[in-house]
Amino acid sequence: MASALPTGLTMGDGVTINNVVASGTNNYNGSFVVTGISGLTFTYTQSAASTNSGTGGTAASDTFECGMVDQGAALIPNDGGKVLIAGGDILEFLGESSNVAFIFNPATQTFTRTGSMINARELFALVAMDPSVVTGALSGDVVAFGGIQATSAACLTTPSSPVLATTLNAAEVYDPTSGTWSSTANTMGAKRAGAATLIEAGTLSGQVILPGGVDVEAGTTPSTCAATTNLKQAAQSEVDLFAPDTGTGGTFTATGPLNQAREGQGQGVLGAGTDETEVMVIGGACTTPSPSLQSVVIGSSAATVTCGSANATNDYSELYSQGSGTWTVGPTFASGFAPSNGAASTVLP
Repeated sequence: MASALPTGLTMGDGVTINNVVASGTNNYNGSFVVTGISGLTFTYTQSAASTNSGTGGTAASDTFECGMVDQGAALIPNDGGKVLIAGGDILEFLGESSNVAFIFNPATQTFTRTGSMINARELFALVAMDPSVVTGALSGDVVAFGGIQATSAACLTTPSSPVLATTLNAAEVYDPTSGTWSSTANTMGAKRAGAATLIEAGTLSGQVILPGGVDVEAGTTPSTCAATTNLKQAAQSEVDLFAPDTGTGGTFTATGPLNQAREGQGQGVLGAGTDETEVMVIGGACTTPSPSLQSVVIGSSAATVTCGSANATNDYSELYSQGSGTWTVGPTFASGFAPSNGAASTVLP
């Protein structure tokens, strides 16, 4: 079999081939080793692990060098504008999470491989430890928080149970100098795929706050696949703080929980006014008390019934006080306002 040559591919490299249409066969899948390179194409040999395999012909295929979905990206501090792109999914959302990472150099307009993450993950927060506010050994590094680890490609032979995924509570640190990843000192208090915000002023300056997020589960890792009807999502109320200057690799501690569990919310530090340095979360979605695929917009009229609490209707936004480590509901809706936006991270099969 042969395909277009991705940048940087060499003899002996492994590639993942999925949904290839070749002469006399469809849906050609599997992991292969590059056996030859000629001009702009590479060749690979089918293995017993492939499905619906065929011989001969030329295939158009996808490899992780060609494109990803739901990956993380962050500007590396003090590195000439270079960008770290990490993880994502090789196939499609909840298909096959990747641990591969690249550096994009804007000066040369090129991507180069760098060290791979410890954990494959997608839909995760990737945050640069800005040296202007972060002190200690991790200053200038980049940290990946949580995210979903999907291995549904392993379920190709079980069409009735095509999904396998879990959500991580682990984080890891990328060192731009060595191009390597290492684990944090401990894990988050909750599994989450969601946003993270670096606090740049106040008593918690230099720490990262991770409010809420979503826990997505389907099947049992490493090998028990599930039907899409068994895919579950649960909004979280747990809030973690990450201190990059404590422990080996930074340390997580829990802080005050949200009044309303939420996923897909907008968030950030206010930075001005009477609430300066407070963190605000806005909107998002809530899920049913028993985790399922049901979710509704926080603040909508259906939220109380679907999510099991009046908080889901009334607690559209919340403010976090660095001084007290607690969240208060507010401000109130603008006159005539009715939430109707869909949360960005609501998960569907």
